[in-house]
Amino acid sequence: MTAHPADQATPQATDLSRRFGRLPADKRRIFLDALASRGIDFARLPIVAREEDAGPERVAPLSYAQERLWLIGRMGGDAALLHIAGGLDLVGPLDGDALARAFEALVARHPALRTGFRAGESDGVEAITLAVVAANLRQVSLETSDRDTAEERLASLSREEARRPFDLAAPPLFRAVLVRMEPERHVLLLTMHHLVSDGRSVEILLAELMRVYAAGEAAGLPALPIAYADYARWQRDWLEAGELDRQLSWWRDRLGTTETVIPLPTDRPRPAVQSFRGAAVDFTLDADVATGLEALARQAGATSAMVLLAILSLVLRRYTGEADLRIGIPVANRNRPETEGLVGLFVNTLAIRVIVDPGASVLDHVRAVRDAMVDAQGHQDLPFERLVEALQTRRTVSHTPVVQVMHSHRVEGPGRFEIGDLTVSPFGRGTGNVQFDLVLETVTEARGALRGSFGYARDLFQRDTMERMRDGFLTLLRGAVEEPGRRVDALPLVPFEALSDLSAPYADGMPLSEALVPGLIGEAALAAPDAPAVVCGPRTTTFGELDRAANRLAHRLMREGVGPETVVAVALPRGPDQIAAFLAILRAGGAFLPLDPAQPTARLTALVEDAGARLLLAQA
Repeated sequence: MTAHPADQATPQATDLSRRFGRLPADKRRIFLDALASRGIDFARLPIVAREEDAGPERVAPLSYAQERLWLIGRMGGDAALLHIAGGLDLVGPLDGDALARAFEALVARHPALRTGFRAGESDGVEAITLAVVAANLRQVSLETSDRDTAEERLASLSREEARRPFDLAAPPLFRAVLVRMEPERHVLLLTMHHLVSDGRSVEILLAELMRVYAAGEAAGLPALPIAYADYARWQRDWLEAGELDRQLSWWRDRLGTTETVIPLPTDRPRPAVQSFRGAAVDFTLDADVATGLEALARQAGATSAMVLLAILSLVLRRYTGEADLRIGIPVANRNRPETEGLVGLFVNTLAIRVIVDPGASVLDHVRAVRDAMVDAQGHQDLPFERLVEALQTRRTVSHTPVVQVMHSHRVEGPGRFEIGDLTVSPFGRGTGNVQFDLVLETVTEARGALRGSFGYARDLFQRDTMERMRDGFLTLLRGAVEEPGRRVDALPLVPFEALSDLSAPYADGMPLSEALVPGLIGEAALAAPDAPAVVCGPRTTTFGELDRAANRLAHRLMREGVGPETVVAVALPRGPDQIAAFLAILRAGGAFLPLDPAQPTARLTALVEDAGARLLLAQA
């Protein structure tokens, strides 16, 4: 067997990669086919650095990810949407001037930190300045005898720095503020533009910053084999020489070409323009659930992230009624040794198609999600931006294309470390934005505990709604780890103790058992008859309309003899008519049996007979 020349960066492999980069675009596919005929996978050849352009700057095309962000930025809107915020809490004696010099060394080391952006003839270009660029570490003092006031001012400054726009043509596209809280406590606030960074880039920069600060110079850091611009050129050349078509074909087969939007039950109508204003509700897993999660992952041959995504899909199934779901996950996309230590925009989004079989066991469902994730990760080189274009989704600014729900899981590194007498630990920050309708973020901490949060679009959801969804997620997760052989549709969404405690006051001392849904809908119809109650596609039904429709049907049902202990089957499609039917049956005093009209007739007949339903509500 012939040895693969790309198993390591041999002179032969490097020469092949360099020859490819020098070819005209119309010759590259032929070259790749010739390599494949010799058993050489081009994707395993090293990325080689290009010769620097003459002059004070080096001009390069944008990567696919940068191209999309460049277009988003030019559309206007909230600039902070494209910002990434990080920080460090520094306790002990700190030399601010030495920290500033460390930033200067890193700007010289990473070309991405000297990169600005401007409009080209047809699209944006990145221009790397070859001259010196000042890092400009800003130093602020918040020392005060009132600690609470200092913390409030720090939080305000953090929000301000995270949201203040950048001038994209004037590098560096990051800013750092060193805040002096006490003589021996400082907080470093770092804000970076997404065009030159991602989450991993922030981690790299902060880790290298402290290494250079401790050593006094950057000489101890390993040399960077390439610049981000080299990666951007290589990515475009490779994908446009045929790999793009191959990967697009796989994703089309996997996802289909029909646009789908997860019909989350929102508290408010979806605005015409998504604002990205976000908030979050947090949680921490109980120790026994965290242990059970790990055991379930091992039993399924999966990771904790795969189990958590599987449970999220079950929650979405319960809330939306949809069994075919697309959920996004981020991938670092640093699967090449040349990119591991670079600062730049590498992160990619994968759309995971999850099909929930209600009759499957928890274990089988986790395994199905595992397989879907593994397959998708095997095709992660396709930029999400190209997938959006290929699926020909209807352009809209009311929601994100392809996926509206994301799950992000990461394993936290060492939370705290020492540099001489200085103790360094992460300082959590955020921009106050959320880029999707719903984002589940989970973190496995260094000590093994697991925490998370449900981020949500404030335009769509109220906090109490998201708290209920979080609690349902935790209840489903507990049920799954306790009984992995149980059918997924039999897992509880509400804790048993919550169902049995009906004496808790609802409002004005009213027991929860008396705060029945029909009455609450009636109160809402009196208070705000024109407010939207049900939104289904283009149709919006107000509380007044819903209340009147339910009353009319309730009177008809009572004339038909519906009362206590009477079961009424409902075979209506999801929508306002179905909800009105449920309310009408409750107001008549009966019980409803929801049926899926898409089920086989024999199955529906068996359900009706088993429940002893006296009446059936259906469309003509």
